Amino acid sequence: MVYQLEILNPEAQALLESLVRLRLIRLHQLDPSNDEFWKLLDRLRSQHAENDLSDLDILKEVESVRQSRHERAAQSHH
Repeated sequence: MVYQLEILNPEAQALLESLVRLRLIRLHQLDPSNDEFWKLLDRLRSQHAENDLSDLDILKEVESVRQSRHERAAQSHH
């Protein structure tokens, strides 16, 4: 499983590092500027700047595509 965490208290960092030392978890710090999703999002926004796509518009489109894929997958299993 993969989780994204936001550390609110510096003591939580020490707890996470303890879990890493015990080899119970692995930590990977993500740089959003290097993430492919964010690059794609920035590219889409720059291409459609005149339309001013909001985050909500993008989320609706993503959900629509996911729903379509889910429906096609369900139909192919029948």
